[in-house]
Amino acid sequence: MRMLARLMVAVVAVGATLLPGGSARAADSVVETVNVWQWNVSGWKMNRASTTTGMVEAAAASIVNRNSDFAAFNELCWSQYKALQDKLVQKGWVAEGKSFSELKESIRGRLIKVLIS
Repeated sequence: MRMLARLMVAVVAVGATLLPGGSARAADSVVETVNVWQWNVSGWKMNRASTTTGMVEAAAASIVNRNSDFAAFNELCWSQYKALQDKLVQKGWVAEGKSFSELKESIRGRLIKVLIS
């Protein structure tokens, strides 16, 4: 999944140079490091869609403790997704009422969840 993180950073970097307003010059460059967190949780196979196996708490604590800017999950069940949203608000990773996550379809048609602080 490091490859996915590098790809996301590369896409953002390339996109920034293509924005209107002229070409990017070395003097105008801004380098920003982002912290990407990812986990394939096997939501049904290992956790049976449960929100009480400790996976939700462990994931939320890890995201917050690592000061992640982005978090991505593979194979997360809907109930786990909603529980993670609530837990991350409780832990202060994002303000309550702020829209911070999306459900997206991957290239192979599998659902992935992306949480953005």
